[in-house]
Amino acid sequence: MKRIRKAVLCIILVLTMVLPLTACQKKGKETATIDKNTVYKEELLNIKLPSGFEVNNCVFKNDKAYFCGYTYNQSTGESGYAWGTVKLDGSDLKINNLESQNSWIDRIMVDDDGNIYLVYSETKEDDSDPENYIYESSYYLKKADASGKELASVNLKEKYDADWVREIKLLSEGKLLLMTGDKVVILDKDLKEIKSKALENFDGMLFTIKDGSMVCTSWDETGYKLFKFDSDKFERGEEIQLPFNMTGYGLREGGGRYDFLLTDSTQLYGYNIGDASITPIMNFVNSDLMAANFASILPVDDTTIYGFYNYYDEMEDGSSSAKFGKYTKVDPDSIPEKKLISLGCLWVDNEVRKKVIDFNKTSEEYRIIITDYSQYESEEDWNAGVTKFNNDIASGQAPDIVISNDSDTIHNYITKGLFVDLTDYIKNDPDIDYDDIFPNLIKACSYNDKLYEIVPCFSVTSLAGKKSVLGDRKSWTMEEFLQFKNSLQPGMSMFADTTRESILSSMLSVNVGDYMDFGKGKCYFDTPEFVSLLEYTKEFPKSEDLYNETYWENYDYDSAESAYRENKVVLSPTSIYDIRETKYLIRGTFGEAVTFIGYPCKEGNGSAIIPMSSIAISSKSAYKDAAWSFVRSYLTQDYQKERGWGIPASMKVFDERALEAQQRPYYMDENGNKVEYDDTYYINGQEVVIKPFTAEEVKDLKDFIMTVDRISSYNEEIEKIITEDAEPFFAGQKSAEEVAKVIQSRVNIYINEKQ
Repeated sequence: MKRIRKAVLCIILVLTMVLPLTACQKKGKETATIDKNTVYKEELLNIKLPSGFEVNNCVFKNDKAYFCGYTYNQSTGESGYAWGTVKLDGSDLKINNLESQNSWIDRIMVDDDGNIYLVYSETKEDDSDPENYIYESSYYLKKADASGKELASVNLKEKYDADWVREIKLLSEGKLLLMTGDKVVILDKDLKEIKSKALENFDGMLFTIKDGSMVCTSWDETGYKLFKFDSDKFERGEEIQLPFNMTGYGLREGGGRYDFLLTDSTQLYGYNIGDASITPIMNFVNSDLMAANFASILPVDDTTIYGFYNYYDEMEDGSSSAKFGKYTKVDPDSIPEKKLISLGCLWVDNEVRKKVIDFNKTSEEYRIIITDYSQYESEEDWNAGVTKFNNDIASGQAPDIVISNDSDTIHNYITKGLFVDLTDYIKNDPDIDYDDIFPNLIKACSYNDKLYEIVPCFSVTSLAGKKSVLGDRKSWTMEEFLQFKNSLQPGMSMFADTTRESILSSMLSVNVGDYMDFGKGKCYFDTPEFVSLLEYTKEFPKSEDLYNETYWENYDYDSAESAYRENKVVLSPTSIYDIRETKYLIRGTFGEAVTFIGYPCKEGNGSAIIPMSSIAISSKSAYKDAAWSFVRSYLTQDYQKERGWGIPASMKVFDERALEAQQRPYYMDENGNKVEYDDTYYINGQEVVIKPFTAEEVKDLKDFIMTVDRISSYNEEIEKIITEDAEPFFAGQKSAEEVAKVIQSRVNIYINEKQ
């Protein structure tokens, strides 16, 4: 089964432009410009790498790239590791595969003479005799000449008891500095030990800077810091003061032009120790590059850069491949002027990056620029990006487009008139069928019958249980929930190993509307329902009291796995995001028909929608129509079909996947033949065949999904208030009614401050 790896979701919380832009924004927004000196053109070098090759380490030396990585052939399923060399013009490619599939390469290094150093492992496994299972591992440092001929080798596992290498650095006279987990060693050119020392109080990385000396990083409660490093004494020296916070940047050696190169999700920077600031070199998005996380990158002069990176495209075939590119600086005067649409995010994943680049390449009039607010985070304040977003929104500097996987980001501002009603945009779009969107999703994303956000795909959080146990119930109030709990037979429990924190958080986030109304600035915590919730959650242990050493020592996985089938546990917290995975829940975990009854609530189904991402357009944008021309792409049939993870907003696409779920899964063999197989599940070590869904079952699932019309919401500040003020009740010092009144007062003040 092909598993789709989910890129980091784009939590897009945005503010005014801090990147320079080229066009003036209207309605009081600041003037901004694109820094045209950071725009480069990519030329991918046409080299034939092994099938499915992913580079994990690369070094540039002597006008060559020396690289190593992982290979995977999707047709045959074969995998392995390889290393190779290629000239910077793409010629003279040489690939060396490790013979054993049980070997992997950790690191590659090359000296001035072109000699290559490989750090790699080998494992041997023999399970032919169940009574005498054999597993052996070795860890090597190997030196080879340019042709791959071995010159020297040392077994690091045998000699230094090393299972990994923290650092390997070239020194003068052919010597090598090797840093293992707990030891630093100097080796000669034949890999013979010159001296070694135990490594103490070292938690960072080593870097060779432009002048040939070494520096090291270290971390404390205030963040990452930089220090000089004495390679003779193996000691950390004085701290190097930096004019920037290293948090949020990928730090790498400067390739001889800088002391360091730094990358974030959108840009490459250079820095020399003593400079007043970092220097922007290449903006990936403004250069229309899918590259961001380079395995290695080398600025050779002021206009030319070489780089190796892996490109993973979830929206195409889910495969990953290494790209080797030459990047040439574009003449700033040749860059056309365009109107700028701002898009803000806390992180730029490949999906958003690709869609922005596609838009920018095809639009003659507009260009989207991205502000990634994770750049403001630090160890002192991980919420600095969110704070800056809120401050900029309040000052009228909202971005044109907001994309977020945090539903509160948009919902908390809907009542303030900050976003555009998208209803007519969707209804008037010739390529989007408004009636094809899940109607419950539209309701959940609307306020006063106006649709202020779109959710391209989502999951549903709920509680699942056997129909044979729960009966015809489709929902329940807190009173009904407690009555059912009290009716359980001895040996049965509602939940498996649940903590007070998790049950309280789940019930509040799913049923936030029962207790809060941000639109009206009201809250309802001094109610019998909330008092009952507090009294119920008191029955559960705190996380630290449950998940202790004794718990894990006595944990019985097989017993926990079969508890639902044996009716020892009634309810399973469930996330519905894929029809096939839901089949495992029903046929595997429970072994019979289930009902998604949800959490107890005042009315409706106590289940909630969790958006994979939410997208909105600022009501103050000067380019609303142009912004829509980008946002609309998330609702097109092409995108809905390509998006492999989550419940699609399109009911047509859901129905297509439902038909697939009624068939046996299959794969295509190397000859292009369709090979069917059975999904299986293991209960108590026994394999259970998971049969495909019936048409009636997928209809029931869709019918249930269509009943869920609320969005799960989590507010850290409000949950903190509840946790703090409920503690006297949990400690037996106050009644539930007393702490509920205190919580009501404090939350009421909080939400009114946010109006």
